[in-house]
Amino acid sequence: MEPLDFRSLDSADDVARMTGLDIEEIRAIAWRTEAPRGGWYRRTLIPKRQGGFRLISTPIPRLAAAQRRILAAIGPHFPVHPAATAFRLGMSVRVNAACHTGRPIVVRIDLADFFSAVRFGQIHRAFECAGCTHEAARILASLTSDVAATVRPRGHRTLVVAGRGGLPQGACTSPVLANAICWDLDEDARTLGRRLGFTYTRYADDLVFSAGNSRAPVDTLIRETRRIIQAYGFHVNEAKTRVMRAGGRQVVTGLVVNGSEPRVPRPDLRRFRAFLHHCETEGLDVMSERIGKDALNYARGYLAWVHMVSPEQAARFRARHPWLGGHG
Repeated sequence: MEPLDFRSLDSADDVARMTGLDIEEIRAIAWRTEAPRGGWYRRTLIPKRQGGFRLISTPIPRLAAAQRRILAAIGPHFPVHPAATAFRLGMSVRVNAACHTGRPIVVRIDLADFFSAVRFGQIHRAFECAGCTHEAARILASLTSDVAATVRPRGHRTLVVAGRGGLPQGACTSPVLANAICWDLDEDARTLGRRLGFTYTRYADDLVFSAGNSRAPVDTLIRETRRIIQAYGFHVNEAKTRVMRAGGRQVVTGLVVNGSEPRVPRPDLRRFRAFLHHCETEGLDVMSERIGKDALNYARGYLAWVHMVSPEQAARFRARHPWLGGHG
């Protein structure tokens, strides 16, 4: 089926033809009247590295296929700010980190519950601004949002709390929509940064500023950035705000940026070397059982990460452990 230009959509019937869903399914999702047994999303709680849980909402196959069609249609028409370095072809955590290498001051500000914090009205407006009619935009926003939005602890349990139409982390459309919705936030943050002498980038929920002047007004930057973030309906994860100076380790999207090039933190490399040693001395099967996943796939995946940051470092790992195979 050749997808329609989403900007020409006018009704639920048009959206049904573009997405491949039945009109009854379109209406059920758009008006939240009913859902298949188990819902439109399968929810999984993934432990975060620094505590807490991340809610992954994976659409059921029918809805996932529809979202892939929507993504194919909207991708070329949705704006991405130059400062946004996530979810873009040719961009990576290394590209993001490289913008902040060798700076006396690096400031990192994290957005809390990034995808789920997006409101239904913001998604609706994003489709309208891209050229959709009001009605088609509302239906498309329904197809790409999720009413169960946040995770909250209660004693020893963790609850999934119903929200008001956030972006599901697990839908292929969410990254593109998030970048589009954050365009104005990115522009305001970049303008503020330039006025105060900072370079600005955003990698998903991670806002990073760096300055070449050690006397740059950090307190003003954080205060004004917090105001911008709140103005666009987001909230700062205060526990993750970091002011990192050249005298200590500066980390941006998992990479050390103290020098002239981003690099993988040395403790991470030491842990990877130890992991490879255990794989060789105890066997891949033992290590797979220990970590709860395929050890060889994990090792190759992490090596690919190292290769993206430093091909030379990755080559040394391959030379010492030929069983890893591959060339990046």
